[in-house]
Amino acid sequence: MKKKVNFIVKFILRVQFRVPRVVWAGSSYGGFYIVPLKSMYNGKAFSFGIGADITFDKYLINKWGMKVYGFDPTPKSCNWVKQCCADINNFSFYEYGISDEDGIKDFYLPRNPRDISGSLIKNANTGRKIQIPFKTMATIMQEISIDEIDILKLDIEGSELEVIPDILKSGLKFRQLCVEIHYRFWEKHKYLYLFKMIRLLNKANYYIVAVSESYEEITLLKRD
Repeated sequence: MKKKVNFIVKFILRVQFRVPRVVWAGSSYGGFYIVPLKSMYNGKAFSFGIGADITFDKYLINKWGMKVYGFDPTPKSCNWVKQCCADINNFSFYEYGISDEDGIKDFYLPRNPRDISGSLIKNANTGRKIQIPFKTMATIMQEISIDEIDILKLDIEGSELEVIPDILKSGLKFRQLCVEIHYRFWEKHKYLYLFKMIRLLNKANYYIVAVSESYEEITLLKRD
């Protein structure tokens, strides 16, 4: 059954800038639209939020020869990556999450034991909490000596609201942003927060070029 989407969300997350072509990268569950650009060949990508699905990352590696840096602090995800992804070329994995400040934080695991993705935000889907490490983009850039990438993917279970402003302040240069929006986790004023987040990205010259049918996965491209 196709998910019903609030008309306010459709208005805020509408395509703002038309490009000649977009392609879906990855599975229906873990994928995003990307804009195929020649500059992506042998480029770099940061992928925050791996879960148990690296079809997006493998698409970038196999199709474009990109080097992908994956990040996920969730224990189940860390174990899954160790078992399934150790022999994948051009894929490096880091067992911590991204936040707007460095440190050990309370992290809520999913209530359903069959699920994987946890969140910094306590919500109806979360259960017990654990403490795990998080780092800012500025710290990550310094530690792995990278300040420019082609694609930034964020699937961070609601923390995008705090993390995106911090990333824009970090000085990281990136051409495309693929982000899963979890506005349903935001308790109050979620549509206002969503609008402000998109406006902030617009001010940094990033504009929506593709939106999934669920209006949860969006892709923004930086205009020259």
